Amino acid sequence: MASFERDQVFVGEEGLELSQVPDGYVIYQVRRDRVHFLNPTAVAVYELCAEGVAIPEVERYLKDAYDLPELPVDMVRDCITMLVTEELIRPCPPSAPAA
Repeated sequence: MASFERDQVFVGEEGLELSQVPDGYVIYQVRRDRVHFLNPTAVAVYELCAEGVAIPEVERYLKDAYDLPELPVDMVRDCITMLVTEELIRPCPPSAPAA
């Protein structure tokens, strides 16, 4: 399983055709000729990650949105791992330190 730093930021992959459906997204991956279905929770993780939101903020968003008693650390990690494995998002390289 992929391991990411807690402050890791991601970006959405190119060449994806997103269609909103009543219970999530259908994503067609042109390059791989694959179709993916994301449930509403996975959609939230995908959208936040694709916009460059770091992992801790994704966890806080889901905790608040679903009124969870604690941060969904494992669920977010598993979902991000799946999104990266399926090439729907990719990690951004760390910023170079200022000289």
